[in-house]
Amino acid sequence: MQLIDSLGNAITLNTANFTSTGGWQNWQTTNTSEVFWLNKGIHHIRVLITLQEYNLNWFQFDVVASNEKILIENDISVVPNPASDFINIILPDERVIGNLEILDLFGRVVFNSKSNTLNVSSLPNGIYILNIEAEGDTFQKKFIKK
Repeated sequence: MQLIDSLGNAITLNTANFTSTGGWQNWQTTNTSEVFWLNKGIHHIRVLITLQEYNLNWFQFDVVASNEKILIENDISVVPNPASDFINIILPDERVIGNLEILDLFGRVVFNSKSNTLNVSSLPNGIYILNIEAEGDTFQKKFIKK
C-alpha cells in the first residue's frame, strides 16, 4: 500500500506477500495488522499490485479515530532525533509528564515512563511514536531509533 502526497509522490506504507492459489476462483484471505499514523486531513492511499495475472476480490481498511485533543509535532521537541541511546523530551511551558508511552509502528506499547529523559538503547532500530499526557493535554511526536 502506498500513501500518495499532494505532488503525486508515493510513500510505501506496507508490503503484503501473497501465495498462488492455483486458480482464478480459488480464494485466499490475507490479513496485515500494520498501523499507520496519519495527520488529520484527506489522504490518498492506493493498493499497488506488482504481480502478473492477479485477481483481487476485495480489501478492507479499519479506521480508528480519536475524539481527544492531541497536540502534534510542533509543540514538543525530542533531542537528539534520531537517537541511539537517550532522548530528552521538551514540552511547552515546562509541563510535567504524567504518563508517556512509546509505540512501535504496529501500535504496540513498547515502553512506559513518567520521565523527560528516556534510555532507548534497548529498542530495535526504527520509527516510534511518543504518546505523552501532561497536565490535561495529550502530545504525540515521532522519533527515530538508530
